[in-house]
Formats: sequence, structure tokens, C-alpha cells
Amino acid sequence: MNTKKDIGVLLMLVLVHKVTIATVLASVSLIIILLYIFFVQYRDEIAFAVAVVVCAAMVYVGYFTAASVRQKADMEKKNRSFSIIRLFNSMKITKIRIQIEMKVSEKRQSEAPSALYQAVDKDKELVAGIRVLLGLFEIISIGIQDDYYDEEALYNSLGFLVPYHFDSLRFYIDQLRIIDKEERLYCETEKMRNAWQGRKSLFNERELPLPTFSK
Repeated sequence: MNTKKDIGVLLMLVLVHKVTIATVLASVSLIIILLYIFFVQYRDEIAFAVAVVVCAAMVYVGYFTAASVRQKADMEKKNRSFSIIRLFNSMKITKIRIQIEMKVSEKRQSEAPSALYQAVDKDKELVAGIRVLLGLFEIISIGIQDDYYDEEALYNSLGFLVPYHFDSLRFYIDQLRIIDKEERLYCETEKMRNAWQGRKSLFNERELPLPTFSK
């Protein structure tokens, strides 16, 4: 049983029953009410205890609200990331990747970059596929940098493929930068490629672990 993401859980009883801070506060409140009724001589002290409980309750409400908002934001970020992963593994993108593999990657080692670019540029369907794939990488990179996507989820799924496809298409990107006179063309994808190739986070530059498999 995984309880790391349970909000407000104070302890576990027999590893089954969760005792939350809210339950504790309710129990303490009930005890104070009973003490106030039956121990009249200590009402001043009890009033002080009530004030303490109220303050604790207010602190807890603030904590619970912030934690709930944070947890919801994290879940939404993961959902957006999994949507991108599903898109990347869709039939359309898979066909584009296979097309690039067959028509570009296998020829990259034997043909000069300029000649390969000319050959690719004549195949309008291939060019459209390349632009779609690189455009998707740009969206992912910008989304990670803006903390819109969960980088760890995307890295675990695409950590190898992004550097691989970028390197396969580097000749094409370099030629486009020269022709269009725009050095920043697909620079966001290149940032992501460099970060992930070095197992560094694009978002905060921390080290990223190699993907692991659960047993």
C-alpha cells in the first residue's frame, strides 16, 4: 500500500486504518468540550486549549488546501504528459518515424549532408513528416521548460528517441538554418536533446536517472 501521496495522514494503525489530522482534531475538540462541561474550575485553561486547537485547525486547513492544489496540479501535468506520449505512439507519428528511419537514417552515413538534404527536400510527404516530428519536439521542450509537462514521465518514455531523431535529422536542420538564415530554428529541440543526452533535466538541470524497470 502506497501512502506517500495521502494528504493529511498522520499515522497508520495495523497498516490498514488511516488516522488523519482531521480525525485527531475532532477527537481533541470532543475531549475539550467534555472537560469544559465537567471541570468548571479549569475553564480558563480549557479556553486557552481551545484557542490552541483552533489555531492548529486553521494551520491544517491551509496546509490541506495547498497540498490538495499541488497534488491536483501534479496530476494534471502528468495527464498532459501522457497525452503527448500517446500522441507520439499514435499510428500517424509511428509511420512518420518509420519513414524517416527508412529514407533518412539508413542513408545518413553514406551520403553528404547537402546531397541528402536535396533528396529529402524533393519528397514532400517526407518533409511534412519531418516538420511534424520536429514541431512535436518543440512543443515538448517548451512545455517542459514552462513546467507544463512532467519531464520525468516524458524522459522515461522519450529519453532515447529525442536525441536519436534529432541527430538523424541534424543535417536537415543545419541546411534549413543556412537556407532560412535563422540559427535558432528548432533550438528548443536542440536544448532538450543536449540535456537528455547528458541525462540532465531540461527544466532545472538536475541529474536524471536512467529509466528503471519494476520487478
